[in-house]
Amino acid sequence: MAPRFKDNVFESFCAEQWSLARDLTQRSDIAQLVPLRGDPPTAYVLLLSCLGLVRRGGEVRRGGPFVLEFHFAPDYLRAVPNPFEVVRWVLPQDVFHPNIGRGRNPGGPIGICVGTIKPGTSIVDLTMQAWEIVTWTKVNAREDDALARDVCPWARSNPDAYPVDRRPLFRAPLAIEAVPPAGVTPAPEVDR
Repeated sequence: MAPRFKDNVFESFCAEQWSLARDLTQRSDIAQLVPLRGDPPTAYVLLLSCLGLVRRGGEVRRGGPFVLEFHFAPDYLRAVPNPFEVVRWVLPQDVFHPNIGRGRNPGGPIGICVGTIKPGTSIVDLTMQAWEIVTWTKVNAREDDALARDVCPWARSNPDAYPVDRRPLFRAPLAIEAVPPAGVTPAPEVDR
């Protein structure tokens, strides 16, 4: 049985994130958020069905999909969270981006650096940051600030290669204009 929330503020935050996650999934052809655990959920899997870069057989090429996890610890609203505990890289293991890698721990897990995460950063903002990195919309090619330093020279030498996927994260709202058939005069608007 899952533990009951003792913190009403955190429980409300998690309920709001669950609502935002469902809305984001409905408005995007690229991102899908699936709850992992908790009621309301405190952890999610993010599936990004977009193009990014992978290195296979020594060759850099387009690839996808990409899988990450988001975890909200009980103190997420009160303390500056460790970004590597909030956003975790899952797949693919051969991802190619300066901000995704093992850093100084070659045997450790792959991390993704989405930048500074402030307490209470929303699931929508985390998704947007992850998508910007995966699609190469957001690139930091400085070795002193990279998790995959070996990717930085490639990024500086190939600026025309990115962004890799130019599709927006969210579908544009459908604008429908009602046009009366020919010969029909629309009724005048009434002030209320």
